Amino acid sequence: MLKRGPSGVEPTQYGAMPADYVESIVDLADKADDFHIHSGTSFDLMDGAVRGQYDFMLECELQLHADMNVLEPPEPSGMPLPLASA
Repeated sequence: MLKRGPSGVEPTQYGAMPADYVESIVDLADKADDFHIHSGTSFDLMDGAVRGQYDFMLECELQLHADMNVLEPPEPSGMPLPLASA
């Protein structure tokens, strides 16, 4: 991962990869620091949006999983399945 050269010790291509990876993680952390999450009632959030506190707003409504439309598995037809050919 390191090689000794005339100007000292230098990272090889594979030695530079971990450093690049660490830099990308730090960049992601810097980007995440720019976002702020606020929660509250619809009125509170809309009031904050009108005042210019948010660049954008995403309003979500929680629903019980049982209330969601779910595709039920098919009922067995009683017909035999065709044999798989080898």
